[in-house]
Parts: sequence; structure tokens; C-alpha cells
Amino acid sequence: MEKTKQIICVDVSIKIETVKEFLIKNPSVKIISFDYESHSILKKEGITHEISENFLKGNNFDYIQKQVYEKVKWYNETLAKKYLTYEGINLGKLVHDETHSFLIPIFKKFHEILNIYNTYPDHFFTSSYELYKLISILTKQANKINSADEIPLKFAHDKVRLNIKIGHKHSIIVIPHSFYQKIKQVLDLFLHVNFNVNKKTTNKQHSTLFVEFDPIKFSDFILESKKAHTEKIFFGRRRPPVFNLKTFSLFKKTNSKIITHFSLKNKKFFSDTNQKLEIKNNIKSLWSEETFLNSFFSIDKISIWAVIKPYFLELLENRLDNLLSEIELVKNMFQEYEFNKILLLSEIGFTEQIIGHFARKSSIPIFLLQHGCYYETAQKGLVIDSQGVFPSNSDKFLVWGESTKQNAITYGEIPEEKIEALGCIRFDNLQFKNSSNNDYILFAITGPEPEFIHGLSTKNIEEYVDTIKKICEIVNQTGKKLIIKLHPSPDALNVKDIVNKIDSQITVITSGNIGTLIPSCSALIVLELTTSIIEAQLHHKPVIFVETINYDSLLGRPEVLTSESVEITLIEELENTLKKLFNDDKFRKKSIQNYQKFITNYITNLGSACNKTWSFITKE
Repeated sequence: MEKTKQIICVDVSIKIETVKEFLIKNPSVKIISFDYESHSILKKEGITHEISENFLKGNNFDYIQKQVYEKVKWYNETLAKKYLTYEGINLGKLVHDETHSFLIPIFKKFHEILNIYNTYPDHFFTSSYELYKLISILTKQANKINSADEIPLKFAHDKVRLNIKIGHKHSIIVIPHSFYQKIKQVLDLFLHVNFNVNKKTTNKQHSTLFVEFDPIKFSDFILESKKAHTEKIFFGRRRPPVFNLKTFSLFKKTNSKIITHFSLKNKKFFSDTNQKLEIKNNIKSLWSEETFLNSFFSIDKISIWAVIKPYFLELLENRLDNLLSEIELVKNMFQEYEFNKILLLSEIGFTEQIIGHFARKSSIPIFLLQHGCYYETAQKGLVIDSQGVFPSNSDKFLVWGESTKQNAITYGEIPEEKIEALGCIRFDNLQFKNSSNNDYILFAITGPEPEFIHGLSTKNIEEYVDTIKKICEIVNQTGKKLIIKLHPSPDALNVKDIVNKIDSQITVITSGNIGTLIPSCSALIVLELTTSIIEAQLHHKPVIFVETINYDSLLGRPEVLTSESVEITLIEELENTLKKLFNDDKFRKKSIQNYQKFITNYITNLGSACNKTWSFITKE
């Protein structure tokens, strides 16, 4: 084997010492990094390397993304449905979002490896275990650095991020989902004691079931319910509806109730072992359908089923007991309780899918509420299906205004009679509130988004981080204070260390609602589409959108960004834009007029949306 014919494929799992050892033995070895973390380490150590995405063609990102959107719905294939259906529910669809999250990086890496192999077919490849599995599909001229044959599989919901605030100090703690469930079990018992539903009362009067709601975001809507003649019942399996003193007080004040598994008579949700054994055998039989699976999970006619099979086994076999228990829990709930209406914020969630199934079975109307801004320009079948923002099974779609209604008709292919433009219940109390300025600039960091190939790109992440650094430096030069608010997602980029190197006086907030920071800021800076844009505009705050990762070719431009209500700028023009906003009265006045005009068209019933929505919900 010629030393010059060797390639080391590096990801974050490989220790830098290992790479250095290879370089000592063969200084001319070619090194390719496959993720941002390994690229950053190699760059810091001054080790020459290429990044894997350099081997992708210009439009490959969109092509790969569309492939994933097609393959993630494998459960809809006739053969798969036959084995996956339980109680009329497709078990494969229940884990749609977790399937999507592990397919994205695998498809990206395989396309990169395929192009690397085609470029260097006579080279010998050395890699981490995960990359080795993909490379070995193409060539036997490969080995792995890791001695272990098995690395624990990781999924989107395996970890839970807790944002902790003690005094003025903000911290992030990430805990295993299994440990979080133990904590939640104790909290559920507390909620059962304090907010348990009186079945006799519920089954006699109008009742509305809220599914996986964040009561902080919708507190105005919940408070308004005191005027509506309905029993408010909350059901949340991912996060309990009451989780602090504020939510506890809200639920007491509004006499809201919570259903937990303690609320149900039958707490052994799955006692039929024969039925359980049958569905387990069905799933095992599905894996024997190798012709179908190898064909379906192919890239350029090359099957990657052998690589992704362990993920499916983990999701559908090892978690089967939990899947069935969740279905039986909801089934029992619909047998013991009567509901008049069901309110959802998304159709794609695990709980929402199960609730939706039994609600339809019981002929209970389901209302899907628009809960934020999104890429409403994307065609149905792409991001819309994966994010569940347009309804597929709900009876009504309650939107903020006429423009969203038209987009739902055009892009979501939703019949007009299923859509009601009732207003924005999240920000109903704002109504263009004038707020004082504390002379700080608020910077909301939400990405990069790992559910998109673009968000996994090393180049994009590097540019994103570089943009964050430059924004911090530019704002510092204006003499204004900068407050950074991180997105609460477990995968959100934690920039505290990066920011501290620039200026330790910059405040980075990891917990709480950004809505508490918006009223006192003088401007909001964002890097990606976020509902905070609308909230800031309702507070008379100018919004600056700094161009970084571009999703336009895949998703198009959402109305929020095409309306001229946001100051869109490149990082090179940010300083000039800030100067004009703060020093040019004519420019600032025009900016305010633009977003006021946009909001008036985008949101109907400003100040009365909660009332209008409750009137519609409780209407028989």
C-alpha cells in the first residue's frame, strides 16, 4: 500500500492524537473532515485538510434534502404499513421526526463519501466506525480507527436541555431523556393532586383539550378562557403544562385541569401480552423484507439499508413497549373522558398524532392553531409535511390573517372552507405597544438548523459563527449594550465561550422567554426566520435580518422577509444599517411605517383574537 494513496476520514469521534500519529508515519496522507467540530480542531492544530462537502456539487444540498423528505416517509409504503399498523396508527409515522434527524447526516455523509471515492478510487480509506460503515459499502480498501464495533445510537429526543437561572447567572444543563422522564413522573403526581379533572363535570359541560401547549406563550389565550363557557384540560407528554410558579398560578387562576396517567383508572396500559407479541413479530417480519428495504433505502442505486437498519431496530423494537403504552394511554383517556374540541399546535408530534387518531375516531373536531412564522412558501411534500404546520387531518386551521390563509390554500393545498383567519392569540395583548428603550440591542440566535442539510454544512456553520463574532464586534463599536438570547433547543449553538472571548461584558441568556427582553430593547437582530420578528414589530422595535445561511433555493422566501418590514442586510452593511436606524430619523420612521403596514395585513383582529378564537371554538 503506497503511503500517498491513503485518506483519513475524520469526524468528531476521532481523537486528534490519532490523526497526528498517522501524519508522523505518512506526512502526505490526505485528511478529510466530515463535521464542523473535527474541522475546527484540525484548523486549530494547523493540520492541512479538506472538508467533505467540497466534494458535493452546487445543488447537491437541495437534492439530498429532497431525498430525505421522500425516504423519511417509508412507513407509507404499502408493504411497510402492513407490518407497522397498530390500533389504526402507523408506528413508523410516530417516530417520523427522529427518523428524519438521523437520516439527514447519513445521507449527507454518504453522498460525500460516494463523490470522494469516485475521485480517489485507488486510495485506501481509514476512518471512524460510523464513516467506515458507509465507506465499506463502496470498497474493501478501508479500515476503522475505533477498535469498538459498536457506538451507542443517538436520536433527536435522547437528551433534554434544561435552562437554569440562579440570580443573574444563566446556565445550560443537558440531561438524558430517561432521567428527565423520572423527574417528570414525580411532577405528574404533583399535578394530578393539584389539577386533576373531575370527570362528572367534564363530561357534562363543554370541554376543550389542549395538547402539548406551552402555557407561558399562550397565557393571554388561557386567561381569556375565563369568559368562555368551557372546561380547559391540558395533556402534555413531552413537557408538563405546569413547570414553575408562574404556570402554577395561571392554572389556579383559570381553573385549568391536567390529565396525567394518574388520572386514568387503568394504569396498566398494556396487559394483552398476545397482542404485544403479535405486533413485535410483525416488526421482526418487516426486517426480513430485504428486497423492499434495500431497494427503498438506496442512493444512486446503492443500498445503505445495512447502515441505517440499527437505527430502525432501536426506534421500533427497543422502544416498542413505550410506543404501545402511549397509544393505550390515549385510548383509555378517550374512553373515560369526553371532549368537545381538540386544540393542536402541530400535527407531526408523537402525542399529537395519537390524539388526532382517536379524536377522529370519536368524531371530535380538531383545530390546528398557527403558532408562529414559518416557510409558508415551501411546496407541500417538502418542509411543510415534515414540520406539520399545515393541516392534513385537522378539521379547521385557525390562522393569524388573510395572507397566511392564502398561502395555506396555495402552498398547503388546504380547502378554503377549512381555514379561519381569527388573529394571533400569542401576541393579542401587544397591539403595537410603545415600550421604553433601555438602550441595548437584542440578538436572537436560533440556528443553524440541524433538520436541514444546510444547517449541517461546515462552511455554513463556520460562516454562522464568524457572523456572530462580527455582530458582537460591530455592536460594541456603537457603544450600545448587547444582550444575546439563545434558542431553547437542545441542539442550539451555545456561543457563550465564543462571545466571552470578544467581550466578557456581553450578556448571554439561555433561559426564559425572549418576549421579556423585547420590550426594552432598541432593536432586534436575527440570523434566521423566527416568530420573535413579529413580536418585536408589535413592540415598535425595528428588526435587522443579517443574511447567513440561505434556504431560498429549497424553501423560498417567507412573506415576513419579502414584505420590506425587516431591514435585510449583509454583515458588511450591518454597521451602516445600525447607524441609520439610530441616527437617521427619516430612515427609522420609514422602517416603522413598513412593518406597521405589514403587521396590519399579516394579523387580523389585533387585540381581539383571543376572544374571537374562543367564540369560534365554543360555537357548537
